[in-house]
Amino acid sequence: MSRTKSRVLVPITSSSPDRAEKLALALCEGYGADLYLINPHTVPDQTPLTIPEERMEQEREVSGEVLSILLEDKPDVDVSGGVRVSHKLESLVINATSEHNVDLIVLDTDTFSDESRLRRSKVRRIARKATCDVVVISGPGTVDDLRTLLVPIADGPHSGLAIETASALLSARDVWIDALHIVSPSASEEDIELAETLLQDALDRFDRDRADDWLLEAEDVAETIIEESKQYSLTIMGTPDRNRLKRFFFGSTTDSVVADSTVPVIVTWRNQS
Repeated sequence: MSRTKSRVLVPITSSSPDRAEKLALALCEGYGADLYLINPHTVPDQTPLTIPEERMEQEREVSGEVLSILLEDKPDVDVSGGVRVSHKLESLVINATSEHNVDLIVLDTDTFSDESRLRRSKVRRIARKATCDVVVISGPGTVDDLRTLLVPIADGPHSGLAIETASALLSARDVWIDALHIVSPSASEEDIELAETLLQDALDRFDRDRADDWLLEAEDVAETIIEESKQYSLTIMGTPDRNRLKRFFFGSTTDSVVADSTVPVIVTWRNQS
């Protein structure tokens, strides 16, 4: 079963729900959580945290349009929101999580696309600084028609949140899940036993009638995930634990999948113990 979450936060990016809002709504259904929308507005440093009343009214109208669409689509989810002003987007989002008792933030890299290899993007900074869990959707495509989910399994808390996220979507949507673990062709018996244990633990979190596990041998983990993901609606995986400098020089499986996948990819960040 999914760990309980009571409130999910997502920034509004347009007057109609984008894939981040739609993903957040599905997760709220799966968790039985409330949805909190923030319409973020940033102003230059050293200026007052205010915006003209005319602009504020426009932003309120945008928030209202998104709220009404979401409430019409899923009236059983409690949706609320508001306009927030800050000098930095990261501070705005992180402060909102504390003020509104948020358990999960949903972000889309298409909205905050200032990524560089060594300098952390806004999304990465939010994910690392947040005191709650974070899921980030990247890559091409939408989440309008989810049917099959690929969940590459690894050890560690971030992968655990990927499993939890997939479980929530399984509760909210009519989807099938394949939990995948990849081992080297030269893997030892101990490595294979660990892989089987990880897969079994993951499968125990899902409805057995709509999930299966898969142990695959391959030399290149990222390349294999990218190729296999072409058969799925969505890939969900945990962020790597490598530090920033190592990622710059060596990359990571997750970064490679996000960069080259032909389907949407959700990357999860476990920040709550």
